[in-house]
Amino acid sequence: MSLAITSILTLLLIIAYFSTKRNLHIYEQFFLFFIVVFIYSTYQTIMIVNVEHWQLCEKAICIITYLINGNIYVPFAFLWLIDRWYGVKGNFMNYLFLFLCFISLLFLGEYVLFRFEVFKTNDWNSWMSALVWLFLAGFIFIAQKLFRRLLKKEGGVP
Repeated sequence: MSLAITSILTLLLIIAYFSTKRNLHIYEQFFLFFIVVFIYSTYQTIMIVNVEHWQLCEKAICIITYLINGNIYVPFAFLWLIDRWYGVKGNFMNYLFLFLCFISLLFLGEYVLFRFEVFKTNDWNSWMSALVWLFLAGFIFIAQKLFRRLLKKEGGVP
């Protein structure tokens, strides 16, 4: 059941991402996607193997669900946030609403994993995940700005 729900959520997020006008250059999209996959999978591996705050289920379906969430769902959520961030015109409330939607997407994905026991936790709270997502979002925004500056120097972005 966790694989089905995670797959549906991932497909909905991918459809939402590709059906809207994108504000990022294709190179920026690839760069940010690979950065998020690398950092987030490293973070999850540290939580499971080194720190042992999470225990991953040993079933094959749980591992597939874990991989879909960490390698597709979360990176597309970050790409969606950054792309929409540059597409939103307006005041502070629009940006706040966008960020709350982003955090809700990530909490929904994590809830499915914990609810269907893909992960079991030891001394872990949801606010700790939110803190990691905030730091990762800040890092990704900085990386995107630096990469866009590099692309402008080389003539890749108008």
